Amino acid sequence: MEPNIQALEIRRRQLSSRVSRFFALTGVLAVIFLMLSMICSSMLLLIPFVIVLLIALAVYYGAINPEIKQFKLDAKQLLVQNVLAEKFTDLTYSPNGLSQSRFDAAELYNHYTNYKSNDLIRARYQGRAFICSDVYINEVRSAGKTTVTVDIFKGHFFILDISRQIHSLTQVYPKVLIGNDNHSGGFFDDTPQTEKVKLESVEFNRQFVVYSEDGHEAFYLLTPKVMEILLDLKKRLDLSVSFYDNKLYVAVADENDPFEIKLHDTIDESLLRKLHRDCADLCEILNLINQIEWNT
Repeated sequence: MEPNIQALEIRRRQLSSRVSRFFALTGVLAVIFLMLSMICSSMLLLIPFVIVLLIALAVYYGAINPEIKQFKLDAKQLLVQNVLAEKFTDLTYSPNGLSQSRFDAAELYNHYTNYKSNDLIRARYQGRAFICSDVYINEVRSAGKTTVTVDIFKGHFFILDISRQIHSLTQVYPKVLIGNDNHSGGFFDDTPQTEKVKLESVEFNRQFVVYSEDGHEAFYLLTPKVMEILLDLKKRLDLSVSFYDNKLYVAVADENDPFEIKLHDTIDESLLRKLHRDCADLCEILNLINQIEWNT
């Protein structure tokens, strides 16, 4: 392995060892005070037990956890960037993810509570520019006196430029998502007003639902060829699409979290092979969704 990668593995081992010692010491002290309180039947001895736990939490979240996060960021910046550079040109990579405002610009999901993103990739693949990031959004919903958290989307989010002019918003969702009511254009939405559009393909209307500001433009965008491509992609990918502001936005649902590096992951050839597989999966998805852009 390269010297930088070897140094990263040494750093990981040292940090992992410190974390193990920290939890071992905290556990021993907590057990001692807990057992003493039981033996002496004194509730007062629970106070040191609680103090130990509070101090441990403060140390972990104040010092140790930030160091773990920084290690993961540094590891991804080196390892993931090197892997991506083998497949993509004009590459800019950030472990921190896509801004929420850029995600919202797609007008795909407008009802959610929490937003998280990581692994922002700006690059060219086969000569075509794209932006990709992993995104997770959920919605906290009230159900009487209780609240439930519902996952809205987790997966890869792509932004691609389209050569033709797009004057209005058109959204394409798989039928299963209609119950989530995430399309924009509701009465209280500060978003473009859209209406449901039925296209000429019976099969497409059965598999997808389309909303658009301009039904005529939706027909021009969703040509028979593009509908055929989307129907084929739906067999392989769980995707939603929007055309807006001369851009193609594609959200591909995926429960996996690629390019992740954990503290317990030994930095060796096995980890590098895993990152290369993640990159190959990303290229395969790009090969598929590029067909939409090529035919729009």
